[in-house]
Amino acid sequence: SVEAEFPFVKLNVWKDLTSSQWKVRWAPSWRISARVEGSHYLSFTLNIKIHKLKVKDSFRLKCAKDLSSVTIWFDKVPNIDLQIDTTIALGILPIPLSILQESIALRVRAAFLGWLKRSLVYPNTMEFPCLRKASDLNEEAIIEEAKAAALLAKKTELF
Repeated sequence: SVEAEFPFVKLNVWKDLTSSQWKVRWAPSWRISARVEGSHYLSFTLNIKIHKLKVKDSFRLKCAKDLSSVTIWFDKVPNIDLQIDTTIALGILPIPLSILQESIALRVRAAFLGWLKRSLVYPNTMEFPCLRKASDLNEEAIIEEAKAAALLAKKTELF
C-alpha cells in the first residue's frame, strides 16, 4: 500500500468507546477487472473495469468494551464515486454498443451499492477484531489507552 492512498479519517463526534462518528475520504488507485467469454453462433467477450473509486462520508464506530473488536457502519449509503468501463467484442471486433455498455455499468454499480447496503449501512454492520488480545489488558490499561487515543484523535487528523 502507498501512504498517499491511506484513507483520511478525522474524528467528528466522540461520546465514548461505544459511540463515535468519523469523517472518511479515500481514493485508492486499485482497479477491479473481469472478463466474460462465450459463444452463441459467434464468440464474444465482455470486459469490465471498475476504477477511480472515491469514498467521502461519515461512518460510525463502536469499540468493544475490552477493545477486542471494532464495529463500523454508515447511517446511510455513503457518497461513492467510481468509474465502470465496459468493452464488448464479437470475435476480435470491438462493438461500440453504448446503450448496452451503459446498461452493464448501471447493473455493476447497482450490485456494488447493494453489497454496500447489505454489509455496511445500518442496521448492517461490519466487525473487525483488534490486533491485541483483550486478555493482555486490564480494565485500567483499557481506560488509559482509550483516553490517550481520544485525546490524540481530538488534537490531530488521523492518517
